[in-house]
Amino acid sequence: MQSIIILLIRFYQKFISPYKGFRCAYAVLHQGDSCSFAIKQLIERHGVFRGLALAKNQFQSCKQAYFELTEDKKKKDNKWHDFCCMGTDCDVLNCAPKKSCDLPELPCDCSLF
Repeated sequence: MQSIIILLIRFYQKFISPYKGFRCAYAVLHQGDSCSFAIKQLIERHGVFRGLALAKNQFQSCKQAYFELTEDKKKKDNKWHDFCCMGTDCDVLNCAPKKSCDLPELPCDCSLF
């Protein structure tokens, strides 16, 4: 049974995960291994039943990482929105990281920012 689950995880990692359009939140936040990799290791080390029981903690950690990432993104998006749409005559795109903005392309004195 263990080998079948490991095979399913490998199948997921090779044929599904690369094409789903996003990466595991835990791996993104911690710059480490994905949940599928961690769960595969848990099953290899502890067997199917104990490994899957421990996987619950991994999924909780991934869920927490997702919330942290989305909160960070909301904060960054709000800051960018305030900065980008402040109604200046300056082209803030030359002063700030590239991101879409409705301001026209004008010369900018970045010393003001």
